[in-house]
Amino acid sequence: MKKLFLIKYLFIGLVVLTCSQISAKNIDALKQILDQRINQQNTGIGIVIGLLHGEQEHFEMRGNMNLTENKLVVPTTLFEIGSISKTFTSLVLADMVIKGEVNLDDRVSKYLPDSVIMPVRSGKHITLRHLATHTSGLSRMPSNFDPADPSNPYVDYSVEDLYHFLSAYQLTRDIGEKAEYSNVGMGLLGHVLTLVANTDYESMIRKRILVPLNMHNTVIKFKNEALNNVAIGHDHEGKPTSYWDVAALAGAGAIRSSAEDMIKYLKLQMGMIDSDLNKAVALTHQFETVFMGKMKIGLAWIKMPSPNGEFIMHSGGTGGFASFIGFNNTKKVGVVILGNSSIPVNTIGMAYMANKLDKLLAMQANKARKKVKANSDIIIELNPELINEYIGDYQLAPGFILTISAEQGKLFAQATGQHKLALAALSLTEFANQKLGARMIFQRDTDNRINRMAFFQGGAKINALKKSAYIN
Repeated sequence: MKKLFLIKYLFIGLVVLTCSQISAKNIDALKQILDQRINQQNTGIGIVIGLLHGEQEHFEMRGNMNLTENKLVVPTTLFEIGSISKTFTSLVLADMVIKGEVNLDDRVSKYLPDSVIMPVRSGKHITLRHLATHTSGLSRMPSNFDPADPSNPYVDYSVEDLYHFLSAYQLTRDIGEKAEYSNVGMGLLGHVLTLVANTDYESMIRKRILVPLNMHNTVIKFKNEALNNVAIGHDHEGKPTSYWDVAALAGAGAIRSSAEDMIKYLKLQMGMIDSDLNKAVALTHQFETVFMGKMKIGLAWIKMPSPNGEFIMHSGGTGGFASFIGFNNTKKVGVVILGNSSIPVNTIGMAYMANKLDKLLAMQANKARKKVKANSDIIIELNPELINEYIGDYQLAPGFILTISAEQGKLFAQATGQHKLALAALSLTEFANQKLGARMIFQRDTDNRINRMAFFQGGAKINALKKSAYIN
């Protein structure tokens, strides 16, 4: 596999639009980071980065649309953007609010068939605002989500399935109590908005967002003439994957787009376009709910603190793609990153927004020198009582969960939408997988219970809280 990667990436694409306002140091760091990821560490297939600094645009790209072909990724290449789709859903909601079509505090039940029983707790009802801010109390995924084809998991989840889930679900926490990421909640919001608009999700966002912004390369259903410009997704092992066809939950992650189109979307978010959507955009950026530590959440968008000033962001991931969008409206700086590998790219985006690309570059270089020495044949069996302490869901990023499970005395890791991979125990706290190119160090709280992990991959470190614990 490694030789194949090296051969395929001898032909590297690079487009530079000279931009005096964008730091030459940062551009050079991005070039090196991409070279390390794709050419040296094999932790990516193709990546396109779009930058905005004031009115200036800049694109960096490396790699191919497909591992088996020498067809370079370019700014017009289509990628699945995953959960960044949620920001489109929230923008439609805000547009409807501005136009008086709905109210943020309308009950969701108002727009659903009478046969659907929305969950209620302590006499409180779920509203459109709750769905958009992830404070509905709904679970991350519907409990009746059981895909026939794990490689395309959402394709057979129907509106009827969604209605059955809602009618049977019992909330485990109070509505509005706190923000916890919910794909089913945002998918439900997208569905409700289509009922209000009396159309399908793609037609809805095309009319309200894509056409006004001239985002003609952004779709949900591929057109035949566009197929030659669509990147092939790849999993953590570099194997080609199926596209994800998101049906009933389209509002949570169905959109495919290009870096060129997403730069237009970024300009709208940064107030650089005079549009009828400007007021709606401002509404989505109003932050009112605490979300994971010092972060806050507005209507889908997340506000992230950093030494370089607070910025607004969202990441995305499907079975074969990873994405990131972030911007600082005060400094008029923004970035879009699209990759056709499921290995996350949000570390690059957050490092750029925090002005820490040099540190990320150093970490990746150090990772290249100290490769994890772990593979499946050195996995050891652990005490069953000890294994149960590790098991649970660890949130690496919004919408991206690493599930730790156990089978026959061995630990396994499975990222959202990915295959389950065995972990090698380097110690009682440190585990790794060579194919994933990652290692994780589990940490304990004051009661000596494992409640978080430090996740290392591609030279970056992510601190992940344990979301839930269970025993198989």
